[in-house]
Amino acid sequence: MIDAKIIASTSDVLTANEAGLLLRVHAATVKRLAALGEIPGQKVGKSWRFSRQALLDWLGQKQANQVSTR
Repeated sequence: MIDAKIIASTSDVLTANEAGLLLRVHAATVKRLAALGEIPGQKVGKSWRFSRQALLDWLGQKQANQVSTR
């Protein structure tokens, strides 16, 4: 079996579970945030898919905004 943590750190396209591992939140949280447009993601059929780089860029931007508002 392939370890989901390895996939989350190396694959360009992630499932909600893998995105959750990358962001260290539950997959349901990832899906909810994506549905609300809070994080970058694309629905493919009934499943969500996420660009690893887009999530890392989003996270970096969120951190930069927090630092600049202090």
